[in-house]
Amino acid sequence: MSRKIALCQAQPASGDTVSSTRILIEWMEKAADAGADIALFGELFLTNYDLDNVSSLSETKDGSAAKAIAETAKRLKVAVVYGYSEEENSNYYSSLMFIDANGKCLANFRKVHVWPETELQYTPGDVPMVVDWEGLRVGLAISVDVCMSDFTATMVADGHAQMIVVGAALVDPPRYEKTPSLIVPASSLQNGCYIAYTDLAGEKFSGRSCFCDPCGDVLASTKTNDEALLLATIPLNACETVPFQYFSLRRPSEVYKIPYDTEVPWEKEKVDDVQHFFKNRAHYYDVQLDGIYNGPSIAARNLAAFITNKDKKILDIAAGTGLVGKELSSEGFTNIVALDRSKEMLKQSAAKKVYSQLINGSFEVAAKDIPDESFHACICVGAFLTVGFLDPAVSIVEMIRLVERGGYILLFVNSTELQEPQCKSVLESLENICLSVVEKGVCECVQKSTVPKYLDDCEGLMWILVRN
Repeated sequence: MSRKIALCQAQPASGDTVSSTRILIEWMEKAADAGADIALFGELFLTNYDLDNVSSLSETKDGSAAKAIAETAKRLKVAVVYGYSEEENSNYYSSLMFIDANGKCLANFRKVHVWPETELQYTPGDVPMVVDWEGLRVGLAISVDVCMSDFTATMVADGHAQMIVVGAALVDPPRYEKTPSLIVPASSLQNGCYIAYTDLAGEKFSGRSCFCDPCGDVLASTKTNDEALLLATIPLNACETVPFQYFSLRRPSEVYKIPYDTEVPWEKEKVDDVQHFFKNRAHYYDVQLDGIYNGPSIAARNLAAFITNKDKKILDIAAGTGLVGKELSSEGFTNIVALDRSKEMLKQSAAKKVYSQLINGSFEVAAKDIPDESFHACICVGAFLTVGFLDPAVSIVEMIRLVERGGYILLFVNSTELQEPQCKSVLESLENICLSVVEKGVCECVQKSTVPKYLDDCEGLMWILVRN
């Protein structure tokens, strides 16, 4: 038994989703006439990859186009995967809709890896997606998603995908033509799966739609950006006879992460250096610290011991990827605000869905726009190291201003690292400012403690202050 796949390299209408929907249906009919079980289309097919009119060309996942296409799929008994511009709660996504031959939505996948120039229009998705279809496990990807080896490997290794369907819209053909000619075949070989890669047709696109088998062989290809219908067959026992099985050799938990101690930021003494440091680490920071960074959970437990009303508003300063926020949420806190200078780190925070608000900016600057006594507590974990990080003399005064009377300031630092020559002055400043605000009666120190295993074998030093 096998399934016949139709790669529809078609040219949609410009700025007209109704006409593009009609064109897509016409190509579904061509695919059905050719005996296909599924018709595949490119990224943002319904908008012709129009990035200038995203709001007017977008629709919800159950919009009029989706309904018309689902009715056609049911009439023709042909499944379909197509790209469209999705709107939800005033956010926009480059999405792939997967509708089966009964007109049922099997999946609505949102592009995970968004080009920098499209970030203003489209929000990245954050969920790899593999679904069951007609006896096959099918993974979904959009354009550059297929270039990310970790992403495709996850669908095969964890999702057991036998085929990956890629909806593409690669503009600037000479620049990116190696995606279909080199990366797609290599990915099918490396992952041991079929890949059906479908681009849009037309002058501004690369075209070159192709279908590759698990040995990296290109079974069908358009080789141009002209309109074309490619047919290919995939057996239901796909991948069982693949001669190369690399995944049994993978060692993700043992090897595939950069050790923290190879990247300690002691030499980062300028703000720009620190910013660059965290920008580059954002996408693997959580994995790098997994199993060794206990500071966030320790801090959250200690703050929860003092605050019984978990609906109180908490400011997580230098929130990073949201590790502290995640632990606060697990302790029952419901109103947590994240503040961090790194946009890339905040994107990771947003994905955890534990924050009621995200604020981007350096604390010393962003705090000036926040009214007095806006929070019941400020928590700051791991944000004091070299002079390129937070300035204790400025930031602690601002934290006190931001919490209401009777509210809390929790500071937690890596005291082992702060003993390094580049960091000692920051530790001294922290000690002095905390002692000063207590002596002046501004705050009461309700806890100061040394904590083992803050980070791996490093000790932590924690202050908990209450504003008088």
